[in-house]
Amino acid sequence: MRKIEFILYSIMLFIITSCVSTEAQRFAKDGTQIDYDVYVVKIIDGDTFDGLYKSDNQVYRYRLQGVDAPEKGQPYGKKAKQYLAELIFNKNIGIVEINEDAYGRYVAKIYDEEGNDLCAEMIRAGMAHHFRRYDDSKYYEQLEIEARENRVGLWNYHDVIEPRIWRKMSKAERDLHR
Repeated sequence: MRKIEFILYSIMLFIITSCVSTEAQRFAKDGTQIDYDVYVVKIIDGDTFDGLYKSDNQVYRYRLQGVDAPEKGQPYGKKAKQYLAELIFNKNIGIVEINEDAYGRYVAKIYDEEGNDLCAEMIRAGMAHHFRRYDDSKYYEQLEIEARENRVGLWNYHDVIEPRIWRKMSKAERDLHR
């Protein structure tokens, strides 16, 4: 009799845990399954932030997938950082990890609590370039084209230089474009 009770108990436990883990899954509006949430504690720049992962109470650094925001000293760099802060600072956001970069940051797509793609929002608002070198999203590419055509955000600036090019420039070259 105990063997049957044990088997029934095991089956019930399996069913209950399966239901609980299914309910805990969260999906973005685009159908992407969210890996986990973090609480944003610091904005580094327009495409990098620190998030507290509550399960281990550790802070990790994240870089937005497919997004290349202007650098700190670059025109629109402060505005891009401020806009990202408005979207995510002191908020819980969903993370979909893509990989880890050479600097030890987790490259991730990020989503607000309603499931909106915030990487896409940075590009749509003209706060960042689509980082084609590391992302082949046709959706992000189209968002950048529309932002350029509508002269939104940094695309309204007269001298737009891609951040990847800016990073390679000398200080003297950068000073000519500030």
